[in-house]
Amino acid sequence: ARARWLRRWWAFLAALLSLKPGLFNFAMDDARSKAEEILRKKVWSVRKKWELLKSYSPEKTEAVLASFVLPKDLAARCHLPEGTTWLDAVKTFRRDADPVDLWRQVEAHPIVEYVHVQCQSCGRRVPDNFPAEE
Repeated sequence: ARARWLRRWWAFLAALLSLKPGLFNFAMDDARSKAEEILRKKVWSVRKKWELLKSYSPEKTEAVLASFVLPKDLAARCHLPEGTTWLDAVKTFRRDADPVDLWRQVEAHPIVEYVHVQCQSCGRRVPDNFPAEE
């Protein structure tokens, strides 16, 4: 009985749409305006992010990196003295290397190695899947 009712309902809707094709345009217009609104918000969020990124000059970036000291164990693995800043660690990369060699240096450097996710209040490691299944 339910299946027959659904078939009749869909047949009625199909007949109604064939007689009055613009009957449900209001729904399409509403969906289009919602999509435009979502897209507009995304564009503005990207623009705001771009403005923030442009506001960070190389000097400001270096000042931020210079304000943080490497942890002792990380400095030791980088073969740098204790009290070395993140800026000092970044400056150890050979800038005269070609881009492929520079990228290899960055990938092999201890400051970019994987760090387990941990609880910010107690420091307990949060289980994760590393490496991720592909």
